[in-house]
Amino acid sequence: MGKGEKACKNKGEKNMQALAKKTRDSFTDFLAKNRAKIIRTTEANSAKTKKGIITLSKEDSWRNENEWDEIYKDSRK
Repeated sequence: MGKGEKACKNKGEKNMQALAKKTRDSFTDFLAKNRAKIIRTTEANSAKTKKGIITLSKEDSWRNENEWDEIYKDSRK
């Protein structure tokens, strides 16, 4: 890889890092501005036990998703 290619690659990486930071900052701002609304919506759409633990009903389509279980298992290896 020549100097020009390295410079282009480094510039591209810096641009991606800047974009990632901007995206994180924007998302953080969105969450901060809408925190109360997010909490109200989440609570209105969530079933809870008497102890306040959020549960999924047997009919909930998310109940049958295995992706998160596999990611969790992989993270524990």
